[in-house]
Amino acid sequence: MRNIASIFAAATMALPPLVGGTGEAQAASGALANIKPFRPFSIVNEQPAICDPFLAGWTAAFDGPGNLGEDAADLAAFYPQARYFEVPYGNKPGYQSQAYHYTLSVDFDGDQEDEVLLFRAGYRGSYYDSVNLYLFGSRAEYERAVRPGEPPTAILFQYQPLDRARILEIAGRYYTLDGPKQMTGGTAADRIVSLVELNAPEKPRTVCTVRLYPEAQAFAEVVETLPLLVAARDVYGGKTSCQTLSGPADFDLALPNVLYRPWALKAPDEQGPPREADIDPTGELYLLGWGLRDPQSWQDYLEVKNSRPAFLAEMTRYYRTNRLTVSRGVAREWAEQAWRYAVFSLVNGRTPESVVFNPELSPGLVILPIESGMSPDRITRLAIDAWLVMRDQGYKPDRGIWGVSWSGLLLAAIYTRQPMETVLTIALKAEGDFESISDRNAFWNQALIAALGHNELTLAFLDRAGTHYRNAFGKTALMYAAQHDRLNAVKLLLAHGAWTDIRTDSSLNQYDCIKLERDRRTALMYAAENASAKVIDALIDAGAKVDVTDSKGNNLLWYFARNTKVTNAAERARLVKRLGG
Repeated sequence: MRNIASIFAAATMALPPLVGGTGEAQAASGALANIKPFRPFSIVNEQPAICDPFLAGWTAAFDGPGNLGEDAADLAAFYPQARYFEVPYGNKPGYQSQAYHYTLSVDFDGDQEDEVLLFRAGYRGSYYDSVNLYLFGSRAEYERAVRPGEPPTAILFQYQPLDRARILEIAGRYYTLDGPKQMTGGTAADRIVSLVELNAPEKPRTVCTVRLYPEAQAFAEVVETLPLLVAARDVYGGKTSCQTLSGPADFDLALPNVLYRPWALKAPDEQGPPREADIDPTGELYLLGWGLRDPQSWQDYLEVKNSRPAFLAEMTRYYRTNRLTVSRGVAREWAEQAWRYAVFSLVNGRTPESVVFNPELSPGLVILPIESGMSPDRITRLAIDAWLVMRDQGYKPDRGIWGVSWSGLLLAAIYTRQPMETVLTIALKAEGDFESISDRNAFWNQALIAALGHNELTLAFLDRAGTHYRNAFGKTALMYAAQHDRLNAVKLLLAHGAWTDIRTDSSLNQYDCIKLERDRRTALMYAAENASAKVIDALIDAGAKVDVTDSKGNNLLWYFARNTKVTNAAERARLVKRLGG
């Protein structure tokens, strides 16, 4: 697995000193140097009198604050002489996915008699899903065709999920907006917006289309080298997305705002640019929680934290290069916002086997004084101190995914190697955080995995955990000890009966985003690839099988060929024989 810091260094190359004041900006380097400035442009323009204002309005929205969602551009302002109809956003049904009906009576075909337009949608939380538009020749026809609980069959137009549906009447022609779905990301198709003529001679047709962001290949190189995304691919076993992430599932889908509209950046569910008082505590806690899944995730988290200064320096240069009138101070502010936005876009929401912290530890009670760049140890210490005080005052932590749990604090305390007394105090509280024995046992095994490398902590959790447990990646504590070359931990686990030949099985996990690329691996495979000779010998001496292959057919010699820890030629030759050569 490649080192994240080295990947980012290769992408940015040498970082020259930043210039001061408003002097000449140093050029961006690496992948960012290949990014070209972008402005919205027309893809389809069949009616210039209609489409030119459409492009002008969306260009103004592009230059303005906030995300380019459906509300970003004011359709009524584009066409001041037009009539404007909007399906109300309020008065929705009381529960998700229920059908929603709204009708408009308009002279659709110019025969001096009103027809009925019916909007029918399912409602999901904060937007309309599967929005269909139907046309009826009269109110009577509508009432005959629409029966309670049964949708009509003849669809005039179908929208993608949206917040609200809108129609414009311009000189007797009716138009509706198609897209954008959510301009923080999405596919290439989602990065365009169209105006559709509904009463065209034969069927609804697109008359105007504006591209709001470049297609994904324009910044594909940045996607491959950005430290946050490289880390995400490690955390999710090589995959770049996870169905449980909220907001943009991948940060590369949110990247257009970072590259082309930094002045408009905002964190998910926030109005306007990020504010340090709100965003830094939340983002830093979510990012820390993102790193608590396993030791490799923790290493990725630390790499991301360490990459922040280089990220800020290079993004500051990039913003000055692409907008030469921007001062260094403004460019630096944009870079800070880009970092916060990146953290939120990648790690905000539910992720498998993570602990999500909430900086507002109890509504209106405590907000942790966390700042961007604060060390993991300091962040964890602040959270622990706050909860220990609140415990003494009788408050209890939330068990839900959005709350702080004692178990989450325990993992953070272990990974940051807090004092033994502190860890054990939280451990006693964490025992009451689970409703079932199986959940409690699974957690103690997570704690054991986190403790590897610290003999005292490892021994403490061996009393509660079993040595055969497999986590979401299908990996055991012995596999992690071997992977991270922790000889003492390997010996402790073997002495407590750890099985050497358990295999990874990521198919046990319901989340496709964290399937291992090479599955069916043993602890000896991890040692052969990553560990010193002493760890490899310890596993073989304990009886680990050497005639094994992984899900791709790779044997122990294939893994050992990738080993960089054993450098002595004679030692390598000896181990090749022990590994089946």
